[in-house]
Amino acid sequence: IPTARMLTLLHQAVKWQSHTGQLPVIKDHWQDDHHHHGEEKDKTKTKDNKKSSKKRKRKFDLVLGEINDYTKKDESTAESVPTKPYSTISFGKKATCEFAVFLPDASGLVTGSSDGLVEIWDPNHRFRKLRIDLPYQQNEELLGHDDSSISAMAVSNDGTMLSTGDKVGLLKVWKIEDGKCLRSIEAHQGSMISCIDFSHDGSHVLTASHDGTIREHGLRSSRLLKEFQGHTSFVNIAKYVIANEQLRVVSSSADGTVRIWDGKSSECLLIMKPSSMGSSLSKSGVSIAVQGQSVTMGDDGSSPNIHTVLPLHTPPACLLIVPRGRRAFLVALNGVVQRTFHLESKGSVFAAATVSPSNNWLYGVSNDGTCHVYDMATGEEETSFRNFAEDTCTGSSSSSIPEITSVFHHPHKGIVGAFSTDKSQKKGCVTLWK
Repeated sequence: IPTARMLTLLHQAVKWQSHTGQLPVIKDHWQDDHHHHGEEKDKTKTKDNKKSSKKRKRKFDLVLGEINDYTKKDESTAESVPTKPYSTISFGKKATCEFAVFLPDASGLVTGSSDGLVEIWDPNHRFRKLRIDLPYQQNEELLGHDDSSISAMAVSNDGTMLSTGDKVGLLKVWKIEDGKCLRSIEAHQGSMISCIDFSHDGSHVLTASHDGTIREHGLRSSRLLKEFQGHTSFVNIAKYVIANEQLRVVSSSADGTVRIWDGKSSECLLIMKPSSMGSSLSKSGVSIAVQGQSVTMGDDGSSPNIHTVLPLHTPPACLLIVPRGRRAFLVALNGVVQRTFHLESKGSVFAAATVSPSNNWLYGVSNDGTCHVYDMATGEEETSFRNFAEDTCTGSSSSSIPEITSVFHHPHKGIVGAFSTDKSQKKGCVTLWK
């Protein structure tokens, strides 16, 4: 390795380890006089306060993997399980949140709503106010789609670009800093975009759609580069994965299957079909890989819609697969089930799911409104919150509690967000739990 590249490679390695939870997030411990963005009270600190501030500083030993003088645990940065509502973002009348994602550096929460607007919320105000340091938001020139609801979003790994998709198949790529629309692509004409993912270097965008296809678009040329065909129903998820230094694409569909594709040739390499309903549930140690000709929806509905697939860094080369069924699965990329996560209630199914950044916790929200928290290492349920949906959907006008559509996690802190797209709500909202 050329010596000139060593510092850059070390910086990237440390940044990646921090992102994946291998290094603790300690930036909140390094507080100085401008940490609170110019608050006047910082200017009047006494010498004693400055000394105590210096004592709070910690150093992380990259060799030993320890934090020196870690005398007080900061619950806001620890891998803690949220226990109560922390903040609520409310939308306009009859508007609901359709998608939400945190920026990679936690400098904002991006939401896309049914009225076509895209907004970035300020973490310094518990995400209740828009970031007015972004000039287009200060001037009330919001990002968005003119004629359709937002249906999917993604942020590039470096946090500089935002991609949005809508229900008529239009894909837009924005520069977050100035709000400039860099690309507008008819990705799936007339069909809803259900998922978007940036390539690792930000040069390509992957889209999944209700037309049953997955497409890769080049951002430099604005052209369609590849199409992945094979799913027989709506595609819910499509993500890039690096496996054994090979580029792969992982997808899931309402046809009850998860597919792994060659990222270069678009060839389907493996089809997985977990059984999460009925009497014969897929078990640990069993392969759920199937042959192409046998991939059909079972008459008994044993392989329902798979709404969530999350590539994991711990354990490596594994996926979390969550169908709309009674069981979720930790699966190796060869199709062998490593661990399962159960819902005890027979009438309940998983409606939404996410994992913590360090992959320690699985949050699975069932259709009865309960949030179940599982230990990813053991598969055991750690705790649950029975009124999760009720406390999340504060604006419901219906006697029944709206079903949670999506749940997502803060990139560093123990904060989980959730929302419902149910139209019975007087006002749509996103509720953050901490």
